[in-house]
Amino acid sequence: MARDTGEPDPVLVVRGMYEAFERGDIPAVLAAMHPDVEWVESAAASFPHRGTHVGHAAISEHVFGNVAEHWREFAIVPQDFFRDGDTVIVRGVVRAVASATGRSMSAPYVHVFTFAGGKLRRYTDHQDTAVWAEALALPRRGPDQPSSRPSEEEGT
Repeated sequence: MARDTGEPDPVLVVRGMYEAFERGDIPAVLAAMHPDVEWVESAAASFPHRGTHVGHAAISEHVFGNVAEHWREFAIVPQDFFRDGDTVIVRGVVRAVASATGRSMSAPYVHVFTFAGGKLRRYTDHQDTAVWAEALALPRRGPDQPSSRPSEEEGT
């Protein structure tokens, strides 16, 4: 449904972006974005795609490119869509299995999409970074493997 301005409904655009991502159609995801879109992820070290990325090339390389590199399985499952003018807020969960560790995660998220002129201008990702860190962390040492930390007996 078109809004009074003749621009596409931002909720429909966002739904289409999730559907395109699920199909692996990254060009379709990027087509919904302004060329100078700002994509903001957590600055947490546990996020392979951390930081702010501007433009299609940076987002393709540093965000979408990291999915295939770090995850054996990766699904973004939107649950609720809320709209306020040109802003769409989506609540959902990321379900994934890390390539390096084999650990699975189910991480809740809130994505905030801000539109102007019918194109995505800014995206902000709010995640439970501790869940991501746990999934991506190297496997824990077993009880018979030495630790790099001194023991309490050594006067730590």
